[in-house]
Amino acid sequence: MAGGGTLPSGGDLFLHYVCTLGPQEKAYLYEQPACALFIFRMLPPVTQQIVIKMIWNANVSASMTQQSSKTEVESAEKLLKRLGIMTSTDKLHPVFRRSYLRSIMIGAQKCAKINSAEVEPKRRQNEKELGKKAAERWECILRYLALPSDKNMSSVSATTQYLKLEASKDRDIRPILDLLIRVILCVVRGGDFSQTAFEINSNWTEEQTTLIMHMRELGLIFIRKRKDG
Repeated sequence: MAGGGTLPSGGDLFLHYVCTLGPQEKAYLYEQPACALFIFRMLPPVTQQIVIKMIWNANVSASMTQQSSKTEVESAEKLLKRLGIMTSTDKLHPVFRRSYLRSIMIGAQKCAKINSAEVEPKRRQNEKELGKKAAERWECILRYLALPSDKNMSSVSATTQYLKLEASKDRDIRPILDLLIRVILCVVRGGDFSQTAFEINSNWTEEQTTLIMHMRELGLIFIRKRKDG
């Protein structure tokens, strides 16, 4: 399994989607260091600064307004509350705080919990072409998830609707989101991904394996044939 090495676009769309999740789904995500790290990376710069300051100091509004406009700070705090990262008492969610600190201590690769493997030269794919295609498809997926409309739905494969379909059937989408984020973390950490691949875990659930197949179909990842190892 291989992918491009650049951070996906559409961070605002992804955050908007997370905001629509229920408290249980958000709590589950924030318990996972990989998810906490990924969501932090998707936050706007001012919002990231607020989170970092809140890790050590609960009252950051006064100090932040000296560096950023009051409007920026208020907008950032509003976003954090919608995400559930900031509590109603203006404190950083303790579970998110713990998971984020854990993630920066162990690093993105260990957070992802997906093993990497070197790819033989004759089996390597063109990283630039894969990355470009993946970025385009990722943008389409996020646009559909965050802003569902006939126009956006027509721009993506019907299989990208699985998250909303699963949720509409009262099925647990948390493990799917968790794996999606962990896969993305693997391919945004830098390095030459024409030489690196990632192993598909045989212990993943049927839903998680289906997610990987969807991502393959959409061109987000490349999976070598089983006979290639």
